[in-house]
Amino acid sequence: MLQSSYPALRESLLLKKTLSIIQANRLYLATMLLVVSAGAFLQSRSFSWGLLLTELLFILLPTLWMLRHNQIDLRKSGGLKKTSSSLLLVATLLGGGAWLVTSLVEILMVQITGYMPPTPEGMLPSTSFQAALIFVGLVIAAPICEEILFRGTIQPAYQKHTTRTLAVLIPSLLFAFYHFQLQGLPALLLVSFLLGYTYWRTQSLTVTMVLHAANNFLAAIVMIRAGLFPTLELPFPSLPAGAFGILMLVVGLVLLQRLIPHPQMLVERDSEPLKLSRWKVLWPILLAALLFIVVAIQEISRARNSASLVLDGQQLPVSALWVYEIQHKGDEKIGESICQWHQSEVDANLSCKSTYEGFEIQTGNSYFSSLAGSSSLNVQWRTEDFHLVNLFQKNLNDIYQHSWQVQERDELLQLSLQAENLAQDTLTFPPQTLLQEEWAWRLMGLDFVPGRSYKVEFLIPLTWRQETEDNGPQVKQEKLTITGPESISIPAGEFQAWKATLSNGQTAWYSVEQPTILLRFDANMFNFLLVEGD
Repeated sequence: MLQSSYPALRESLLLKKTLSIIQANRLYLATMLLVVSAGAFLQSRSFSWGLLLTELLFILLPTLWMLRHNQIDLRKSGGLKKTSSSLLLVATLLGGGAWLVTSLVEILMVQITGYMPPTPEGMLPSTSFQAALIFVGLVIAAPICEEILFRGTIQPAYQKHTTRTLAVLIPSLLFAFYHFQLQGLPALLLVSFLLGYTYWRTQSLTVTMVLHAANNFLAAIVMIRAGLFPTLELPFPSLPAGAFGILMLVVGLVLLQRLIPHPQMLVERDSEPLKLSRWKVLWPILLAALLFIVVAIQEISRARNSASLVLDGQQLPVSALWVYEIQHKGDEKIGESICQWHQSEVDANLSCKSTYEGFEIQTGNSYFSSLAGSSSLNVQWRTEDFHLVNLFQKNLNDIYQHSWQVQERDELLQLSLQAENLAQDTLTFPPQTLLQEEWAWRLMGLDFVPGRSYKVEFLIPLTWRQETEDNGPQVKQEKLTITGPESISIPAGEFQAWKATLSNGQTAWYSVEQPTILLRFDANMFNFLLVEGD
């Protein structure tokens, strides 16, 4: 059945008309300039709408105009045609497998480079409508618009006028650099070469659109989960998921080779390939490369500036009394916390006393329970930089009690843990480390910038340590992301608030109006909601 389609396919390829490489390169540069200027502006105003409009107005529209201006039929030149369900299934395997692998590559790059690029404001949706727009933009608009530009327009031009190797290599490189991600470049290169190779082999724009959509589908799921369901755990990205992704890629490529024969005899090229070293051919790509370098330098600069958490107490009250309602994860009130705040030019002090009832509750796949008890927290920070000076936390119920204390040791801090059935444990750490019990109040000293993200050291005083198979203190690296402002409703009223989210799921909200105060804190076991404060 495949053999019988060769003459028709060969005829359509021999007769198809494409842009010249010079035209393709100029189109590439023009859309890149539109994306990095007008597109970036729209996405800064609203990421969800901006993403959708960028794809439609600045990528798809100029491409369609260029094709129509040159009287080129996209269906013939790009291969936009009906495709068998078996090929679409292969494309789905390849796209999904590619994301599972490249997501691990991105994590590896974070470890290698030591920074994480800031998340654009609004990239993580806060409403279902935003999530729907982002899904449409990533999974539908981006695959259609970007594939029409790169595989439907640019790659056919290179296939017509250069060698087979360059016809895949150059458009794939152009696609990867088009996304302006220095740290994400290795992962983008893997996806772009897969798309370029798949198009070269199938000559079907429909197949690469499906592959692109499958790749973006998993990315969209992760983004929506991070924005709307931060405590929901997904099985990806992870090492097992990455291994499964490799298996999907291998199976997909084997099936692709069996379904589609080697296409080298079916593509007509000019007898004299165009010399790519000529200035009139190269200048759009060289200018685009310069633009990428400028954006890459800005990425590194922003990453360095946001790598460390800079705090101070200038916008905080001198003294205050805050009353918080304590809720369990089922949003039912189970207690109260009263916190006294006082700040001088030298230090800031917080003292909280909490009482709560016992409870058992299951929400989704998570189960929470606690005995009735009480706790006290006393914290001291240095006003100039909000570095921790000392801390004492004590938890008490009818069965057991445990406490931990943090004190200065030269230029470091030392945590001492005392808990029943556990030997006293100590841990030394730098004073900028965030602690599980105090971080939400400490971040009141942050200059909130939406879209900014930080890599922070986070200390848990008492947790199960997998490496030593015992309980004790442990420092983990977490990502802290700032979003907002957004509206929240708490017992104290309606507020516009900044939202600070740790990658472990803990979240805090802060008043936009000065002085900055903690409005709500969703910890591991309890939620603290402001009832009143002065």
